[in-house]
Amino acid sequence: MKWCYLEEKIGNYVGCREIYKAWMTWNPKEYAWNSYCKFEERMGNKENSREVMYNYMENINTPEAYLKVAKYEEKNLNLKSARDIYENGLKKFKVNENYIKSFINFEIKNKEYERVRILYKYAMEIFSSNNNNDNNDSYNEFFNEYLKFEKKYGNIKDIENIIINKRRNYYENEIEKNPSNYDVWFDYIKLEENFGDKNSIRNLYERITNNHPIINEKKYWKRYIYFFINYAIFEEIFCENLENSENIYKKLIYEILPSKQFFFSKIFIQYANFALRQKDLKKFRKIMGYSMGKYLKEKIINYYIDIEINLGNLDRVRQIYESAIQKEIRNGKFWKNYAEFEINYEEDERAIGILELACNVEGLNEINEIVELLKELYLKKNEFKKLDELKERFKDNNADIMGIEENNKNENENNNENNNENNNENKEEIIENKKNNNENNNFENLINNAINWNNNNN
Repeated sequence: MKWCYLEEKIGNYVGCREIYKAWMTWNPKEYAWNSYCKFEERMGNKENSREVMYNYMENINTPEAYLKVAKYEEKNLNLKSARDIYENGLKKFKVNENYIKSFINFEIKNKEYERVRILYKYAMEIFSSNNNNDNNDSYNEFFNEYLKFEKKYGNIKDIENIIINKRRNYYENEIEKNPSNYDVWFDYIKLEENFGDKNSIRNLYERITNNHPIINEKKYWKRYIYFFINYAIFEEIFCENLENSENIYKKLIYEILPSKQFFFSKIFIQYANFALRQKDLKKFRKIMGYSMGKYLKEKIINYYIDIEINLGNLDRVRQIYESAIQKEIRNGKFWKNYAEFEINYEEDERAIGILELACNVEGLNEINEIVELLKELYLKKNEFKKLDELKERFKDNNADIMGIEENNKNENENNNENNNENNNENKEEIIENKKNNNENNNFENLINNAINWNNNNN
């Protein structure tokens, strides 16, 4: 190529052409043919350039080569020649998805819509004849593109109905073979959502939701649950039928799921979000209360707490934590999260009381994390006597959390005077808040007793 470049640079165009011709006899790669073609174009020899392209197509003999020459002819407005190349290539490369798409785009640009329809039907026939997954994907892609084409350029009512009914028949046959094939159900409902009316979509959802999984295992029910969620969203958003949407949630939560041994947090969260969108806080709390009473899951509790924090209902957050702890008193995460919640709102005394109670629970899991958090609070409050007692109490634990460094004590003792002044002010605020608090439940009293015990030992 450098030789050709040099000959062209010095103006020896005849010599350059001869070099290119000799080079082409070696059947070089595509870049050589491209270079030769561009040289002839620079020389203004369109016929020579065209001849080079056709020789390139014959020598390379791939779908890409045919496409390149067809686009070359199209660029030079030789539409008949371009179409001839596309047709010849289609005979050679029958099942080439990209080639057919390019041919279709060529005919669309030239407004040959009847030819486009023929090509789409040809493509769908070719790719539907084989049942492998790749061909199915190609068929679906051509099917969807054909529908879009008819929407834009054709009479959609007649042609679309024929194609859609064909797909419906296919899905019905697959469902008849295997009613638990949820892949087919998903494709079927997607077809109806795109092209069906509201009643046909609703009827199909009813059929799907009444078709329970045969095997009573969570992995099989997980996909089934999503049909309910999608159905409820369809009724709420697209049909604006809130009553139907709520009935769908209720059917799943109160009729179907209670008989199962597994739980789906997502459906309760979706139902709770539905209630919030209707600005029905009472219903939202009822849903959350039921879910916590029936299935105490951390995901549900965290979601409930986040909503109440955003609403500014801190006392209700405390009630949620207390309710969770009473149901699973040995669950260290609940105790730890509760204490961290109090710490975030600068209620260190309450947090200490909670953690002290947690340390008294026999068989508590994650005890090391509980003790670590309590240690940090004692250090913050300069309660070194309590620190030593805590170390002595849990000295048999195989955790490094009790390795309390002496230099931490010294550092805190140096700042003791300033910290005590701030702590006294905080304690006065805490005491004043407690006087105004009229809550009278057993768990609250336990926490207050722990706080008083902690202050008396100071």
